[in-house]
Amino acid sequence: MITTGSHKKVRTDFKSRYRLDHKIGSGGAGVVFKAHDFLLNRPVAIKRIRDDRLHLDEETQNELLEEAEAICQVQHPNIVSVFDVGRDDKGSFIVMELLDGFDFELLAGDGKLLLEQFRELAIQSLDGLAAAHEMQILHLDLKPANLILVWLPSGRLHIKIVDFGLACIQSQLENMSNSNARRSLKGSIYFMSPEQLNGESLDLKSDLYSLGCLFYYSLTGQHPFQGDTSVQVMASHFQAKTQHLSKLRKDLPASVCSWVMSLIARNPSKRPASSLDALDQFLEIIGE
Repeated sequence: MITTGSHKKVRTDFKSRYRLDHKIGSGGAGVVFKAHDFLLNRPVAIKRIRDDRLHLDEETQNELLEEAEAICQVQHPNIVSVFDVGRDDKGSFIVMELLDGFDFELLAGDGKLLLEQFRELAIQSLDGLAAAHEMQILHLDLKPANLILVWLPSGRLHIKIVDFGLACIQSQLENMSNSNARRSLKGSIYFMSPEQLNGESLDLKSDLYSLGCLFYYSLTGQHPFQGDTSVQVMASHFQAKTQHLSKLRKDLPASVCSWVMSLIARNPSKRPASSLDALDQFLEIIGE
């Protein structure tokens, strides 16, 4: 586990520092609010973690917060900034930058990304992922909903990976509760690596697999591994049962299609060695 040193785990000044305005989202790990930071006089997003429902002991809650706190050290333009983590009498919370953007699902769902659009997606997401992986921080829940697109003043779309570190918390919680783990499969089973679905030990290549599934989805509008039930989808992952991307996108360079397929190889040893390796391979393919 990565820690950032000792800190005050229980906060008594939450109400004097932050004001919750209204809910802007929710998920398996908690609820997100638009909020205001009185100290720095700026809007922020605050996610309340639902660790109180699992009745975690003091030591475990502190360990989970230390996991989340590690992401505060990662400063990268393609990762949402985390400003603060802590716990008060209502439970754990994470304070993040407030993004004025939209869910990548809105762009990826139709499966019509052009090569230039995909180029930006691949470079920006891998660049951000590499920054976290350099610190041995896994995301473990990469999917369209966890990519936010923000319009820059120049008119370009900028990608932000969200729920980094928070996904580590969710993974820890799932390991403590089989029922929670089963419920979580409904949301991201299409993007989970076989080793994650099988409860095996994970490394950085698990995130590469999830990102490969996301790339495939963004280019085709369909998941690489499918089925009518969760069990069938899992079996499809385990059996590497998918259609080669080149058969669905004949307009794309064969080298790009093969690169995406390498990310979702069943055997982790067949995937790129790291996020930086995957990025270097892609840049070489597209001639940069």
